[in-house]
Amino acid sequence: MNRVGHHVRDARNVLMVNGAQTGGGAGRVGELLAQAHRRAGVETRAFVRGTIGDDARTMRAGHWREAALAHRMAGLGFAEIAHLSSFLWRCRDAYASADLLHLHNLHGEFLSIAALPLWGFDKPIVWTLHDFWALTGNCATPRSCDRWRRGCGRCPLRGVYPMTRVDRSYFYRLIKPRLIAAARPILVTPSRWLAECVAEVPLLRDLPTRVIRNPIDTADFSPCDAPQAVREQFGLRRDAATIVMAGSNWGEAFKGAAHAIEALRQAASHLPDVQLLIVGRDGGRVLHESGVGGRELPYAGDRGTLARAYGCADVCLFPSLAENYPLTTLEAMACGTPVVAYSLGGIPEQIEHGRTGMLACENDVGELAAGLTSLLRDAPRAKRMGAAARGFVLKTNNVEHIAGEYRRCYREAIGLWYRRRSRRDPRLARGRMAHWIARRMGWETAPPRAQPSKAVPYRPLPVLGGVG
Repeated sequence: MNRVGHHVRDARNVLMVNGAQTGGGAGRVGELLAQAHRRAGVETRAFVRGTIGDDARTMRAGHWREAALAHRMAGLGFAEIAHLSSFLWRCRDAYASADLLHLHNLHGEFLSIAALPLWGFDKPIVWTLHDFWALTGNCATPRSCDRWRRGCGRCPLRGVYPMTRVDRSYFYRLIKPRLIAAARPILVTPSRWLAECVAEVPLLRDLPTRVIRNPIDTADFSPCDAPQAVREQFGLRRDAATIVMAGSNWGEAFKGAAHAIEALRQAASHLPDVQLLIVGRDGGRVLHESGVGGRELPYAGDRGTLARAYGCADVCLFPSLAENYPLTTLEAMACGTPVVAYSLGGIPEQIEHGRTGMLACENDVGELAAGLTSLLRDAPRAKRMGAAARGFVLKTNNVEHIAGEYRRCYREAIGLWYRRRSRRDPRLARGRMAHWIARRMGWETAPPRAQPSKAVPYRPLPVLGGVG
């Protein structure tokens, strides 16, 4: 067997890089994958912006000493450039000992993307694209804007996260594809739709791209045994037709709150006895303006509460105007609740119209309301769709199955890296200087001094050369 083939192996030590390793879409995906990898014997650690918690395997990517510089640079529009500690990751044990880097969301002012080529030189990289950020001048959801295909500039989303108030979209769209191409990762997209978009960026179309679905914990998200009793616990009427909506912040324009309000009004005109359970910030405004009775819940970090909210409803309304492969729809489907949504992004790859849910043409509020009304009027049909929806999620989005697909992708990335670099091992040996830098930066503590053995008495060395 040749040298390359001899050294290609499964990744046993993976370092994830993510804005957060819990909460939100990308954070939840990273958390589920890390847990599944550890169950399979793969050591998994993470560099993140925040949400550190008590897990020692989740570490801050940057350093507090560079926060002031990073803040000033962000004010100038260079939010993902100033964290120079990204060039010192070689000094950190979690990076040096990793077989592979698995990147997730890199926006959020916690690292420098200028270090991407260095990371690709040191390590095999797999990068999961959770949104459009890697393809654009820094916006995450361009919606109808197609400037990213040829080059950004004068961005209409200036000031909308992750865009800064100073428009540097032309600069980022110019350098990002070059930095990514130099790192030579395997790009993973949760949807075929996003994979097709990647192929439209000339510098990225030649990179290997794989489609691996987002995972769902189908044990946490499962059908509700007593939906009427759960409705009562939430302060809802037991026997009224129930709609659930879930999101982090309904004040964000692309979440489609205005579309939901109009769809709810139209549905309520046909079905007076309908109620809404809405989860997320600014949900009270949707309740008030739609005129539909119901209950508002704050954003549910507790997955048990969120699962009960999905499970007690007859249908889930998902009015988002820009999505890749959302977890909200999958979580509702896993709870046996059919989803009504717009046919955009990767959503048609999740929902089969008329079988596991209802799809409406993009921006057609009347069709969205019609789908909602048809399911609320026909409860047996809605239950059949819900059962089919859960079956789909069990088959295609089971976390153990998805984690296995990623481990095969890791092996492929290691093989490609070996053929390119002809190195014995991606793991780096750290010298004294690296250990000293890591201690000075506060990334690790100095090892305890060795204690003298009791068996052999300690004798100090003589002072040489008159040095005292």
